[in-house]
Amino acid sequence: MWNYDLEKATAEKQKWSEDQDNSDIFHSLRSLTLNSVLLQDRAYLFTNLSATAKSPLKILDFERGTLHSISELDNRPSTTRIGYSLAPWKNKVYIYGGIDEQNKVLECMDEFDAVTLKFTAIKYRGEGKLAPKGRHGHTAVVLDQYNMLVIGGSQSSFLIDADPIKGEQAVVNFDMDANTWSTVRRNQSGSTEGAAEEPSNLYRCSGFKLDSANVCVLWYKIQEAEVGEVNRQLRVSILNVTKGLWRDIEILSNSNYRLGSQIVPFFTRNVLSRVLILGGVGLSKDDEAESTKLEVTTLEF
Repeated sequence: MWNYDLEKATAEKQKWSEDQDNSDIFHSLRSLTLNSVLLQDRAYLFTNLSATAKSPLKILDFERGTLHSISELDNRPSTTRIGYSLAPWKNKVYIYGGIDEQNKVLECMDEFDAVTLKFTAIKYRGEGKLAPKGRHGHTAVVLDQYNMLVIGGSQSSFLIDADPIKGEQAVVNFDMDANTWSTVRRNQSGSTEGAAEEPSNLYRCSGFKLDSANVCVLWYKIQEAEVGEVNRQLRVSILNVTKGLWRDIEILSNSNYRLGSQIVPFFTRNVLSRVLILGGVGLSKDDEAESTKLEVTTLEF
């Protein structure tokens, strides 16, 4: 297994070989314009910000320790976007939502095939059924071969503290086989024991699958502090999709809000033990001097 030595990489500035992309140090790239997934022992980095960009995709090969830009693609994504979600499933990645260069909030989806290196625009089916709201700052999680949850986000074009989507469209399900959308019913069991209210702010949340029925969601509760300042408190909740119930869980550490951060969960014997929060940009004045460093926070459960 490839092991990334953060201290060593920072000291050596990650010297790349001549046969790969040396324009960027991958751990210093900001995920507001870059998002990544792991497929086939490789990391696929999507840099889909501008139509004039050299490549919408970079591939990090763990075994060789190389980073390559894929510029000679047969096609490109259907639109440029930031603030979108990536949901991997087998050899494919589903790219949904975001904001384009005209500041339009998007509801469209692309499918990327890692075998053929092709992007395909997905056409939704089921006229008269649920039409999802365009959104950005959301998260998407694949549960099985049919179901992909899209959680949270905002319809506002603001990029920071935008008004979150609430109500029945706060969490929707995409059927990857039928290409149709549906809502996730709330409290289907009728029981309220141990249940919590729906998170108050699912804008720029992060999520990952615990099992076929449960998704873990990291989100930030916004509280007003002094005039002109806002506190963002990290919270962790679990959504049981089968029952339609939310549950809050306690964590042993806190984290400051970082715009564009990504998460990596770790499981011990199929039980969630800790989560790494990687990168991102802090919003406080104290964070400005540290904005070029890779910050890693560990949440212990």
